[in-house]
Amino acid sequence: TKVTNSMLVQPVNRNLIINGAMQVAQRGTSFDHDIVFGSYTVDRMKVEIYTSNWSAATGGASSQTSITDTFNETVNFTKALRLTPSSEWTRGHLLQRIEDVEFLSAKTVTVSFWARVDTGTLTLSDSNGTGDMRFDQNFGGGVASIHEVNPDITISTSWQKFSITHTFASTSDKTIDVSSYVSVTILNDVDLSSVGWLEITGFQLEVGDTATPFEYRSYGDELARCQRYYYQRDYKINNYQPVKFPCWNSSVKLMTGEFVHPVPMRAKPSVSNNGVGNFRVNMSQGNDEPCVGISLMGTNKNETFLSFEKSTSDLTIGECGYINTQENNAAALYFDAEL
Repeated sequence: TKVTNSMLVQPVNRNLIINGAMQVAQRGTSFDHDIVFGSYTVDRMKVEIYTSNWSAATGGASSQTSITDTFNETVNFTKALRLTPSSEWTRGHLLQRIEDVEFLSAKTVTVSFWARVDTGTLTLSDSNGTGDMRFDQNFGGGVASIHEVNPDITISTSWQKFSITHTFASTSDKTIDVSSYVSVTILNDVDLSSVGWLEITGFQLEVGDTATPFEYRSYGDELARCQRYYYQRDYKINNYQPVKFPCWNSSVKLMTGEFVHPVPMRAKPSVSNNGVGNFRVNMSQGNDEPCVGISLMGTNKNETFLSFEKSTSDLTIGECGYINTQENNAAALYFDAEL
């Protein structure tokens, strides 16, 4: 269904999708999906790719792309998510998970988005086996209710806005876990193998039976919402310059640092890095050494404590120090509380 806009004033915070304008891309702007079943691309957008027999698809990529087109919206979008499939992308999925399944219990919602392809058309119609949309209610603990909906739409080379309405079932008789969520999949089991590329932006989910104009939020606002689920610290400082976070010697081989999250996270995050060898442990008197291990000492929604280990046992417990990056290397820490 094509949608026209006639309403200019709408309630704020009605769009339950985070980063629907595809502005925020903390993980990067280009993603290789070779042998990757499902991964996050631009923030909060998850792409899952399979072959016809549900095995890993090789080739293909996704990226954040800049656009300068004019839209029939209150604002013009400047970014889109581009999917560039390989010939093996016969089961493609694009989705976002929204925490707290009870929030949308028994409610009618409308999902809308803008899309185009590079050449030809792409039809989403379950009746002819080309894919559909899906609304999941995940109650936690592996228990879920799945609802597939036939959108019966055709995406062309021109930007168009599409919408579909769905009513979620009541959760009143369900046992709800703290990890519950709703999943909205606007591309569900879609054969993308014959498409050069597909671009999507303006992804919106709102309570009600009508698609309203896209709710634009500033980059800073969207970034803060995204960082509730994921953020990363990038240290791209060369020539042994110190990384700026407080550290103290917690043992003769360990230096511990406190990392205050930019916003309270959804849950205790898991923490990873791009290689311990990209960090160096530096005593307050100098004499830094390569980092040989990073361990999690404690974490909560507001802060995380990490210990950086060196080989030599010569730190004085209680003294302060700092962490360097390895010369000409980029060091990074990743904090993940995605659903």
